[in-house]
Amino acid sequence: MSTGRDGGVVVDRTELLDDLETTTQFWYAAILAVGLFGPFVYLTRPMHVDESTFLVLGEAILNGATPYVDLVDHKPPGVFAVGALLAWLPGESYVAARLLVGALHLVSAVLVVALGTRLRDRLTGLVAGLLFLVGVYLPHFDGYYFMTEPFCLVALLVAALALFSERQGTDALAGVALAVGVLFNQTVFLAGLVVVAATLFALRRPENRTREFATTTTWRYLSIGVPFVTVLALTLALAAVGGFLDGLLSYAVFVPLTDYSTPFDLGGHLLAGASYLPVWTFAAATVAVLAGRELTGTRVDDRLWFVVFWLVILGYPGAVGFSGDHKLLFAFPAAALLAAVGTVWVYEHVVIDVFVDDETVDSWAVVGMLAACVVFVCGIALAANGVYGVTMADEHVGQQEASAAALSEHVDGEAYMLPFNNDVVYFSDTIEPASTFVGLPYSEALADRVTSDLAAQATPYVVVPEGHLNDDGTIAADTGYFPETKGQINAYVEAHYEQTVTAGGYVVFERTD
Repeated sequence: MSTGRDGGVVVDRTELLDDLETTTQFWYAAILAVGLFGPFVYLTRPMHVDESTFLVLGEAILNGATPYVDLVDHKPPGVFAVGALLAWLPGESYVAARLLVGALHLVSAVLVVALGTRLRDRLTGLVAGLLFLVGVYLPHFDGYYFMTEPFCLVALLVAALALFSERQGTDALAGVALAVGVLFNQTVFLAGLVVVAATLFALRRPENRTREFATTTTWRYLSIGVPFVTVLALTLALAAVGGFLDGLLSYAVFVPLTDYSTPFDLGGHLLAGASYLPVWTFAAATVAVLAGRELTGTRVDDRLWFVVFWLVILGYPGAVGFSGDHKLLFAFPAAALLAAVGTVWVYEHVVIDVFVDDETVDSWAVVGMLAACVVFVCGIALAANGVYGVTMADEHVGQQEASAAALSEHVDGEAYMLPFNNDVVYFSDTIEPASTFVGLPYSEALADRVTSDLAAQATPYVVVPEGHLNDDGTIAADTGYFPETKGQINAYVEAHYEQTVTAGGYVVFERTD
């Protein structure tokens, strides 16, 4: 910094960039504040149908049930094992689950910081860490619930850091991390495509089209693949010993590949885009700039392209599925990293240039602009989404309470909800399901289980949402999730039950035999 002719302060570029590096304490404090405060904002929010299912299954396993045999869901066993551990702990299991998720997100944010630092510099990593952490706590993306994605994000980030380090043994760590991720959600398998895509893209450079590159790549693939397969093989062996190997392969492998499909909710995707719009925008702009540089012959770090492939490939399931909610979390680290790269680059090469040699602006004022902009964007996103989320949650709770009160006047005994919808939530700490079936009929085998269970228990009531009935009063087979598997259930209900009353937005069917 120097003095101008009129005695004003002259801002120097080098000093500005040095001052940027001294703001790390602020960024760490912001990340810590969001990471510690975020979980408590949603701690008492009603349970999501997915997390309630995972906790019920975990508690059942703790009490001796066999997964994929006594109770069924299509997720791999990792989340059920954690659910069993949480059920074993004293206190409210869902509270412990959400606090665990908060801790996982904070760990992920630290890993994002480390990854951004390795990709470019510490400031980029810190901005990316904050953008990521704000994103997972936006209500639409369900990041605060006990689901599989928080565990997978830690695994993916550990794997990415291991791959980028290129030290001996780190590829094996990446393989183990990816295998652990797969044990929570099958989507992590797509990380293999990210690695392959990045490798193939590296062949655009002549120096990589050599025997040495092919040999090195082969050894790296083996170093990743052998530990990956070993962990999964050990899991399958444990499943065989536990007597649930067939069920695991059927429901967690075959069903997701063949029968699992969800309707596309355009409104949900528009909300997903609007909720995280600044990050999506800067990430897309960064990708466009990187592509432009490649086309003009400018060398771009291959690790940045790895992050681009991560965004596209791991973001694809969320982009095409249902409402673009928690499935998009797989892409959040990549989106935050790319957005941070673009944000910091624009700040250092555009914003600072405006003030260099300016005789009226102090360097710390310029440095503070970046922090102010990021905090402002994050604050607006959190505030707007927070109001939306809390309001919607309160409305849903009120609707559910009113429906339950109305139904209780007409239902005297156990009732089966058909279908098991997202707007039906239940809390579980000591719950014992009245039915051995939890969740939706993902396949014909599970549909058989539902009808057999209804018959064995002679369940006195079946409750169906009004919107799931045809004009003639029959149950619609093509409404909601997995319509192809509900026909036989509907036929059974219509053969053994009759309509009695409509209350609280639901139609009550009472057993006739």
